[in-house]
Amino acid sequence: MPNSRYRALLFDYGGTLTLPAKDVFANFAAAELLDLVHFTELMREWTERPVVDGKYTPIQLLERGQMSIPEFERLFAAEIRTTDGHVVDPKGLVSRFHASVQMDHAMEDLLVRARRHGVHTAVLSNSWNFDYDARDWWELFDTVVVSGTVGMRKPDPEIYTYTAELIGVLPEQCIHVDDNEANVRGAELAGMTGIHHLSADQAGRLIYELMGWPPD
Repeated sequence: MPNSRYRALLFDYGGTLTLPAKDVFANFAAAELLDLVHFTELMREWTERPVVDGKYTPIQLLERGQMSIPEFERLFAAEIRTTDGHVVDPKGLVSRFHASVQMDHAMEDLLVRARRHGVHTAVLSNSWNFDYDARDWWELFDTVVVSGTVGMRKPDPEIYTYTAELIGVLPEQCIHVDDNEANVRGAELAGMTGIHHLSADQAGRLIYELMGWPPD
């Protein structure tokens, strides 16, 4: 490994390993006949709203493993606006949402290169326990940490520390790649090096520089 400081690469899932959130939202809104503007605003509110006095949004509770999927689906369906006024069926809503998520295959080369150099690869995702194993090229990851199964979520520093301990490395030996700036800051507070993912090319250039990998 050219740069011995970094032993592990951690990747966010949605918006980092997948196509951008705006594309996922557009796909889902089209499939469910949703008001895209309202749906996008709702998702941003429920995922990004700061936690004050321990008050979490439904998505944040789901991501902490503190709300069941059926309960979340009922709340979610009640808040969604449709373009034709129909009522969204809550049953299976989460699975239907995940069906609209597509992997960004431009990230695959980074994972192949990392493993070739003996770097530990991990997913660190704010999500709930769904079938990650069914995702494309999932065998390229050594470790998968899902917030809903460990009871912690990004950007809380403890989930980064937990992941490093699970891998068997120090936080200082980890690079965390995430499309959410708050989650990048959380990783840095835990002692990791953070990369704000804007595109596969941009994140790849930064990873290559930090790792000391020669260009292809």
